[in-house]
Amino acid sequence: MNVRKVLNPELGVVNMSSEWWMEQVCALLIMGGGILLAALRHVQSARDCLEIGLASGQCVQVSGKLHPIMEIANAMKERMAVMNGCSIYVESWPESKMAKWCAIVGIKEIYYTNGSPSDDEVKTFKKCGVKVTRVSV
Repeated sequence: MNVRKVLNPELGVVNMSSEWWMEQVCALLIMGGGILLAALRHVQSARDCLEIGLASGQCVQVSGKLHPIMEIANAMKERMAVMNGCSIYVESWPESKMAKWCAIVGIKEIYYTNGSPSDDEVKTFKKCGVKVTRVSV
């Protein structure tokens, strides 16, 4: 499955090349086919976000200090917004602690491209009602 299939086809980011996705996208917070926040490697200006169909406030530049999931979480906290019921795409399967955090805050589905969860993690997520899906870009 390709992660772009879960996104609204009218979003500009859907039409970006696979190479662009691999170079830029670290994580996406998704709800109802829309992107609430995108954790990207290079966000030079608001124009960069607009070019891919997102508002400037929807893009977070990944600093390398924090896991992309935490970059998104901090941005959501600043906006006093909740993630309950959202899905999240991450380039690499998050460490166990981050993955569990996703379940705690109400993420309903985790899409990932690289790495893989352990069998125990998958069982734990199923118990918590979190679906785990490997995707391509």
